[in-house]
Amino acid sequence: MMEKIYPKFYTVDRCGYYKYNDKKNYLTNISDILDDMQDWIKDKIIEKTLTTNKSNVKTQRLIVYCLNVTKCDKHNTYLVTTWNKVETTDGNVLSIKINEPAETASKNVNTAKLPKNSIPGYATYSYIIPDDNILATVKFNHISNGHIGLNSYMNGFLTYYSKYVQTDKKSKTKDSAKIEVIGYGNSDTDFNTSLNPYFKSRLKKNKINTDKILANVNSISKIIRKTTISTDITAEKSLYGKLMEKLGTKATKDNKEFQLKYEMKINPTKENTQEIIKSWNKKDSWDDIGFQIKCEDNPVWLSADVHSQDLSISINRINSEFVDFNDLIAKLNNNLSKLRKSYK
Repeated sequence: MMEKIYPKFYTVDRCGYYKYNDKKNYLTNISDILDDMQDWIKDKIIEKTLTTNKSNVKTQRLIVYCLNVTKCDKHNTYLVTTWNKVETTDGNVLSIKINEPAETASKNVNTAKLPKNSIPGYATYSYIIPDDNILATVKFNHISNGHIGLNSYMNGFLTYYSKYVQTDKKSKTKDSAKIEVIGYGNSDTDFNTSLNPYFKSRLKKNKINTDKILANVNSISKIIRKTTISTDITAEKSLYGKLMEKLGTKATKDNKEFQLKYEMKINPTKENTQEIIKSWNKKDSWDDIGFQIKCEDNPVWLSADVHSQDLSISINRINSEFVDFNDLIAKLNNNLSKLRKSYK
């Protein structure tokens, strides 16, 4: 089945262990950590693949599990598949069993009212190219591409579960809330207490439009926002309800996602504009902001600064939610040269 995908590219700035104010990566690299994570989730049930039990405060998204890390030795590329937990509703939801082995979870997705001991959510895919320090999100059917969740997940793994984590021998559990980390190194006799785990990736941009907007900030007459609201996010669920009230009706429980566009006639200051751009750069979902500059026929959109590439590929689906991991990474590898042209 042919499907169109729109990979969004991020530069992996850090993945490993660092000293404060030092950009040098000690102990490891992206490939080493992904190999380690692949080995770590092997034979685990879904519940045990958590690296942190904290929700993301900024987006109100819930916790993330890892289902699979697929590696292609020939191209040194990886596909990381995560399951992003969402709030439950009274309607039908997608879910996987909390005690399901990670390696078989994609074949046993429930699509009915939430069964007991199941995790409602959706899958996201991240294609990682260590040789280029590039992470590309590959999105199917959902607003979020999982980028923020993956960053949180990787930081949790580096902090508590990688092979470099050295813990107090009195710590008898692998529950991250109770693990007492004493340092990072190759063994319990060879570790460093001044190293800090850090995974950070940022949207890859060329800044042409951003520079144009800031250079013409005094000529901005209007700002246009295009986004998609998801009721899986607490704050956006509340916004959805208020918008429906403004329309004179009530929010419906079966409407999970909808597009929203609004305009504001405003003359922002340079500080306002810089804050808007900074906030937009952190988004992990499809989102766009346009600035109408006087004497310009069309708005200047921030999305034009983002490196992206649309691909039409034949997808081998396991079910409505999951694709075959080996097939997807193979198809992405077949298009690797084309993808590289779009971000290099």
